[in-house]
Amino acid sequence: MWRATRSRKQQRRQPQTTPEGTLLSALPKEIQDDVLARLPARDAVRTSLLSPAWRHRWESVPNLDIDLSGIVRGSWDTAAATLQRCAAPIRRLRIRGAPPGLADGLLHVAAGKRPRSVSLDLPAAASGVPPHHAAVPSLFACDADALAELRLGGCALPAPPSGFARFHALNALDLDRVVFTAENGCVQLEAMLAAAPGLRDLRLKDIVFRVAGGGRWVIGGPSLRRLVLGLRLAGAGDWELGALPKLECAHIFLYDLPSDRDYIQLFNALSTVRELKISNLDSLTLDQEPIDYFRGGKIAEVDKVAGCLVTSLMCCSFLDNLEYLRMTSISCSENDMYFIKRVLHTARNLQEVSVDMFQGSRKCAQEASRELKESQRASPQARISVKYRDSVCNA
Repeated sequence: MWRATRSRKQQRRQPQTTPEGTLLSALPKEIQDDVLARLPARDAVRTSLLSPAWRHRWESVPNLDIDLSGIVRGSWDTAAATLQRCAAPIRRLRIRGAPPGLADGLLHVAAGKRPRSVSLDLPAAASGVPPHHAAVPSLFACDADALAELRLGGCALPAPPSGFARFHALNALDLDRVVFTAENGCVQLEAMLAAAPGLRDLRLKDIVFRVAGGGRWVIGGPSLRRLVLGLRLAGAGDWELGALPKLECAHIFLYDLPSDRDYIQLFNALSTVRELKISNLDSLTLDQEPIDYFRGGKIAEVDKVAGCLVTSLMCCSFLDNLEYLRMTSISCSENDMYFIKRVLHTARNLQEVSVDMFQGSRKCAQEASRELKESQRASPQARISVKYRDSVCNA
């Protein structure tokens, strides 16, 4: 009798389990979906091992975050099959390192899941030349009402199909090493930007128009807050900045800008920026010296590009809101130093100037720092630092 009583007490002390064998199963389906959607998709798939009832549970969870990167060779078919079984919509899809022959097929599968964010980064072709980039026409099958973030790297983008509504819901666009294969590629990209009035974040780097479209194309956007441009004239056509009324942060790589560019328009388009990063300003510098307004020097012969730059700085108001200026890959040439001095002389809200010199610069960091220290400042609190390799000098 005593043994029987003890046995019943031990039974009462044992923890009760749900029929599925997990506390998560006792939650409402909506909460389960929310919990699983917050996991990386790989972890959500692993819940199929919890019990037979959970074997296919992940397949009905919307808004999964799917990361197809680091996939070993030979496993991409399995990754594609997993993607096919995911429920719609997909919150985020990342594809990195996929074989070029499979990239468009993966996008085709994903397009039917109404992804909100797509990131595709393909490895460089063996030849390293743009014509060998993999085309991804299935991108245009994505739901234009759902896709808000698009990042493409190392692929080719053909002309959109007839009747395509364009991605008007985009708020972030990043194109890196993308080849536009259509005859009017620059017009296609310009229309892509114009069709997304809510676009806030734009990065264009090393894009190529395979067929010259003729004429100039405009980069603009009524809602754009952040802009990164690294465009080479030989591949990206003759671009210019349009209206950017809300731009706050800009990073401009100056490669081989043409001498007939409207630099007043270029800098006026940057008139609202608080943070400006300029790389390779020496692309504007030839062998001549610019006009010296700070040391009372005489007007020197000025090459056409540098002369346009000087005129632009005198005529536009892009320095009114500037708080942070960073210049990288510069040699501290006369044009470089003039630009920095002009910023110090005019920008009333300036907080910090950072200069990063490259090897072979015309001045040492100490000399450049001393020269900038002596220049007139509209903002006394502005900090100045000049870096060359491991040496940093503060002015």
